[in-house]
Amino acid sequence: MRTEELIVPDPMAVAITSMVRSGRKLYIGLTGGRNILAECDMDSGCMRMAPPMFPWATEEGLLYKIHNSLCIDSGGRLIAGEDVNFDWDGLPAQREESPTVSKMVERRTKLGLPIDPRKFGIESLADWDRRGKTPGGHIVRYDPASGQHVDFGIASPLEYWHSMVYDQKRERAYGHTLPGNRFLVADLKAGQHVDHGRISRFCHHKEILAPDGKVFGAYVARGGRLNLFEYDPAREFLSRTDTTILADVGTAVAGNYGMDAPCTTRRGEVYFGTVANALIFKLHWQERRLELVGQAPGGQRVATMCEGEDDVLYMTVGFPHARIIRLDTRTRKFEDLGAVNTDAPIVYFHADAWDDGVLWLGETDGFSASLYRVRL
Repeated sequence: MRTEELIVPDPMAVAITSMVRSGRKLYIGLTGGRNILAECDMDSGCMRMAPPMFPWATEEGLLYKIHNSLCIDSGGRLIAGEDVNFDWDGLPAQREESPTVSKMVERRTKLGLPIDPRKFGIESLADWDRRGKTPGGHIVRYDPASGQHVDFGIASPLEYWHSMVYDQKRERAYGHTLPGNRFLVADLKAGQHVDHGRISRFCHHKEILAPDGKVFGAYVARGGRLNLFEYDPAREFLSRTDTTILADVGTAVAGNYGMDAPCTTRRGEVYFGTVANALIFKLHWQERRLELVGQAPGGQRVATMCEGEDDVLYMTVGFPHARIIRLDTRTRKFEDLGAVNTDAPIVYFHADAWDDGVLWLGETDGFSASLYRVRL
């Protein structure tokens, strides 16, 4: 395994929080300032910053995000949902000093991107105006070929897109929000937004778009069970099903609970992982049935998952230093390929892509927007 670390060339970028591939280019959604979209040429490894996706963004201490909410339509245009750096209680990040922050700042300095930590959080909540400063997340479309930018507006007042999947056939985006964990549907063709209300407390990181257009995610049912929800676009109905994923939602890792890292394969098979115990499930979406595949080495938080060769999944597992795990879905055998980087205090991932023997990984929560090119 040969690893190369590439740095997103923007001083405000502190994490990679989404990624999609189009041809020989990777489009990288960031947590940062006004410039939160980068473009990487997969052959040369060269990166450049794209125009601002959210032109209204400022640099006043509240970071913006494209967090698990970067998609691509049938015409190669990018669809993105706006997110901001809130905590789980819906409060903006505040400035802090700690040994971990100091180590992260030191790492950035060594990488050639010195940073002023005072820019990455507000000083006090006393003067923070929720309505004026954070009115809600827009959904936008950007065409890299023409540079055309279309704003479809705020989908739900005071709520931000924390995840998004996009149905190219129906031209609809689906996702859940921060801080309310509400389920949103945005019909870009009709120009309409529908808020289906609060799902439950937070327990999943991104929805699944099944091959038939249904959307699956998780909710916390009575007694703390982690159950499956299903959205049927034909009936426009969100069903909290009785299908149980875990008897207990489990403990948090880096603030996350429950279901994570969904992957739909070229054959139309759907897999996902869990935060607690790093379990891998196969979702038989046609019949709303779950099958436990096994437990990935690493013990906690399956954070990314993508398909490599036919019937082979690559995932990153573990915290604070994630490892690459290979799973042959036919034999159900796991292989631990090792940690990507153990030099920094925290190195784990939030986005991935596969390219003929090369795994691309986007680092998160380590104060560095590092893109890793891993030749397996």
